[in-house]
Amino acid sequence: MMRKILLVVASLWSVCTASHAQDRAECERIVHLVAEAVGAGSIGEIEPFLAPGFIFSGQEGDRARAVMKLLVAQLGERVERIETVRQERTEEGLELVCAFTYAGRLGRKEATFLFDGEGRLKRLELLPIRVRTLGDKGGTFAR
Repeated sequence: MMRKILLVVASLWSVCTASHAQDRAECERIVHLVAEAVGAGSIGEIEPFLAPGFIFSGQEGDRARAVMKLLVAQLGERVERIETVRQERTEEGLELVCAFTYAGRLGRKEATFLFDGEGRLKRLELLPIRVRTLGDKGGTFAR
């Protein structure tokens, strides 16, 4: 009886850890797609992986997508290297902090990715910027 219980627990453990590894692998694939999008200057390839309430640089939903599209189009950079700095499972999902090493003037910058339970990108902080809307003074991006 005890052997059966241990076998069931071991089986569940291996299924859960394999599931988490698969989730992380899918999330890392999306991180690489974001890096490719930066190099291409277009977010078209990653839009299907964005969660419905997607947040980018403090903006949410359609505004977040628009700001991300504009920033990626204007960056004019290519990501040469990606390094996972930290990963953490939170109540909100899997958070990955990755260092992007850009080929140009930006150098090495950390980006924070938060994925929901379905492996969609829920929140992205790509660069340390603050977005001002037209209601703010200036109506521009600020670093």
